[in-house]
Amino acid sequence: MASTLHPATRIVVVTGPPASGKTTLGRALSERLGVPLIAKDGIKERLYAAFGSGDREWSRWLGRATYPLIYHFLEAHLRVGCSVVVEGTFGPESANGEFAELHARWPFDALQLFLWAPDEILIKRVEARAPERHPGHVEASTLEEMRSQLAAGRWQPLQLPGELLKVDTRSFEALDLEAIMSRARRHLVSGQVEESASTLP
Repeated sequence: MASTLHPATRIVVVTGPPASGKTTLGRALSERLGVPLIAKDGIKERLYAAFGSGDREWSRWLGRATYPLIYHFLEAHLRVGCSVVVEGTFGPESANGEFAELHARWPFDALQLFLWAPDEILIKRVEARAPERHPGHVEASTLEEMRSQLAAGRWQPLQLPGELLKVDTRSFEALDLEAIMSRARRHLVSGQVEESASTLP
């Protein structure tokens, strides 16, 4: 049962298709704003370390195991009213329900940063980064699958309580990182101000 002693926890959700820059932005937000980061690839790569790498089906299986852990870690933060940055390629068909259940137990107010770029740019980024990624991701074998998922609109913004900002990442050099940081900071700080005010006699 959710506690009534705390206002809704302020969180930042970074999502979007693969290779849209989620990990880079999520880390920057966490480090510069001083809040914990829950990142999909970080969890998945630790599962590779524990259980080994395999083919695409193995990678997909471990991917399915990653998301329950993300929601578990997020709930642990929400339970104590701790702001957090959570990052992943959340599919709306399952993630909307998971976030709704969490919100019903531990209310939160999200700033959702939906990162996107034209499909061909995302594909080229995956091709370029494949040799440097953990071999468990087997990205070289996922390109056709990714093409079909992009064409079908697989990755869309989530239905979350709070504000949605769509971030065009086709050019990282042109990205106004300071504006994004400022908006995320205002979102998190306003929650702290409200909580402080709510404790006054």
